[in-house]
Amino acid sequence: MVYPDTKIVEDICKGYEFAGFPRSVKKSFRDQLEFRAWGEEVDGRKGQVAAPLAMRREVWHIVGHILEANGATKEILQRLLGHICFCFQFRRECYALLHHCFKFVEDLPNEKWSKLLNSPATSVTSCVV
Repeated sequence: MVYPDTKIVEDICKGYEFAGFPRSVKKSFRDQLEFRAWGEEVDGRKGQVAAPLAMRREVWHIVGHILEANGATKEILQRLLGHICFCFQFRRECYALLHHCFKFVEDLPNEKWSKLLNSPATSVTSCVV
């Protein structure tokens, strides 16, 4: 039995060949339930797309250190927020958790250690949960 989506993908591949468009076969992931694409891990059985678990664990680890130290520089917090945003790209509703963090970091002085306020610390903690 040929599923409709399989037929659609086959037709698209034939169209690419006919048009002479290049394909990166080594990056393909056709008919796989678990694969990595565009930096994300896809689990077709569970219906999940997420940032790689190793990266999420590293972000959790860094958040723990920042909370333990009760502060960081503006650059460190900007980088951390960038990594959290990458993790949230398939969970966009979670971006709302970062509102206070972005406002807080925006007003920090450059190259100076700053203590975290309760609101940004709570927001970052919510992100890792």
